Amino acid sequence: AVVAVPFELGPWDVSVEKVEDVPGPVGDLSPEAGQKCVVVTVVVKNVSKSETGLHSSMIVPKLTDEDGSEVSFAGYMLKNTSPESLNMSVESEAQVRFRFVFYASQSSKQAKLALREQLSERTIVVMLNPTK
Repeated sequence: AVVAVPFELGPWDVSVEKVEDVPGPVGDLSPEAGQKCVVVTVVVKNVSKSETGLHSSMIVPKLTDEDGSEVSFAGYMLKNTSPESLNMSVESEAQVRFRFVFYASQSSKQAKLALREQLSERTIVVMLNPTK
């Protein structure tokens, strides 16, 4: 999968909208000296026939950089409009936008994001810098 192209993952249609480097904190999440926050904005649509729970243990991210090293996940799925943790039920056909936050070295360049959906146990890898 690639950025901005939707894909199916368990009960969700998922699209990774963007990946941004943020030099300072994101809400209460603060990188250590020499690090930055990497914010991944994701949109999901519940394509199942019923309401489905959405929180940080339902879709688990793993971000790796160009060197193949895993980038440290801050552990939270944040609301898109505030730095609060997202934990909600999503109605059938409803769409939700949220953010994952990671801590990376200042020089780190992100290469791929793996998203694992816990109910289906399926993982999709999104290439963040696909070759043209």
